[in-house]
Amino acid sequence: MAIMPISAVNAYQNNIINFQGKKNKESNLHSSTSSPMLKAVPLAVLIAMSPINAQSINNTNNIDYNNNNIEYVEMPANSLIVSNLQTTTPKDNILETKEFFERDKAGTSEGVPVYGEFKLINSDKNKNNFEAIKLRVTRDYFDNGNKADFEGTIVGYSQVNFTIIGEDGVPVSKASFNQIILKDDKTGYNIPISRPEMCGYMETLLSSPNNNTGIKKNVINRNLRPSPGGGLQNVAPDTSWYQQAKERDEYFGSEIMSAKVQGTFGNYTLRAYNMNNDKSNFERMTIQKDGGPELIVNKLKQVNDKCFNYGYIGNIVYHQLDVSRRNLGTHAIIDPKLFESLKSVVGLEKFNNAFEVQNVDETTIVDENAIVADLD
Repeated sequence: MAIMPISAVNAYQNNIINFQGKKNKESNLHSSTSSPMLKAVPLAVLIAMSPINAQSINNTNNIDYNNNNIEYVEMPANSLIVSNLQTTTPKDNILETKEFFERDKAGTSEGVPVYGEFKLINSDKNKNNFEAIKLRVTRDYFDNGNKADFEGTIVGYSQVNFTIIGEDGVPVSKASFNQIILKDDKTGYNIPISRPEMCGYMETLLSSPNNNTGIKKNVINRNLRPSPGGGLQNVAPDTSWYQQAKERDEYFGSEIMSAKVQGTFGNYTLRAYNMNNDKSNFERMTIQKDGGPELIVNKLKQVNDKCFNYGYIGNIVYHQLDVSRRNLGTHAIIDPKLFESLKSVVGLEKFNNAFEVQNVDETTIVDENAIVADLD
C-alpha cells in the first residue's frame, strides 16, 4: 500500500492507513498516461453487485489494529495469481492475458472468491503497444461455467483519499485505496473494483512504456463526516453549532463530581450532574474540551463500517460520541481516548444511565467517484 498520504491531515500521521495491491513483479511493462469521461453507475446497481447479505455481515470479524483509531484494513496477501503470456495473432490482437483469483474476507471464514481476467489489446501498427485493457470479473472461476458479472474496457483508475472530520471540525483520521473503473459492455455502467492484486497489476500497466490507452491515475480527495443518524456522509461538517454552544449558557443540573482527562485530540473536563437533587447518583454527563463549549454526552458508539464497491474494500473502525446542546441538535465527534474514559464511567456505582453505550455495524457503498452511500 504505497500511497501518498493526504496532506490535509498530516498532523496525525500515525492514523494514516493506505490500501493498495502489490505491484506485479512478473510483468516488464512500465509508463503513465488521461482518463476518458466516466458514466455514473446507479446506487441500485452497486448495491446489487455487492456481496452483502445478513449472514455475511453477521459473520464478519471486526478488525481494529491500531488502538481504536479509524482504519482501512488491507486484505491479506493470500491471492493466487496466474500469468499466461499469449502470442499476438492478427485475429484478436491480444498481447497478454493475466488472471487473478482473490478471496474476499468480508463474508464467511472461507471468504468470497473474486476472479478477474485482464487482456491487453493492440490496435495500431506498433505490435508492442496496447491501446485498450479489457477486464471481466466474477465471483467464481470462469471454467466452472460461470458467466462474468461484468465485462468490458477499463476506462479509468483512481486513488481515493478519505479524510474523516468530526462535527467539531477536528480531522481524526484518513484512509486511502485504489479503484479500477470498468465500463461494462452490457449495461454501459462504470463499475469500481478495488481488488488489491488487480490494482497492483493496473499500476504496472500504467507505468509501461507500451501503454497507449490514454488512462492515467486520477486522485480523488473526499472529506467525510460521521453522523448521529449512522454512517459517514460526503461532506465536511458545519461547525457553526460548536461556536454557538460556546456563546450560550445552559443549566445541566447539580454537579456532583468532575475530572480532568486527556483525549486523543485535546484535554477535557468531565462533569457528572444529578437531575433530581439526589447526590447519590447522576443522570447526566458532560464533556468540555479546553477552550470549547460544555456538551451533553448522549451516546457512545463503537462503529464498525464495512465498505464495498465490487467486493469488499475494508473496514473503518471508529469510536463516536453523540453530543448535544439545547436547541442546537445532536452532533458526532470522534476521540478514541475520550471514548474510553467515558466508557469507564459506566462502571461507577453512582452512574444512573447518564448515556448509552452501543456497538454499531454499518455498511457503506463507494461508487466510482468515491461518493459514499450508507445502507443501514
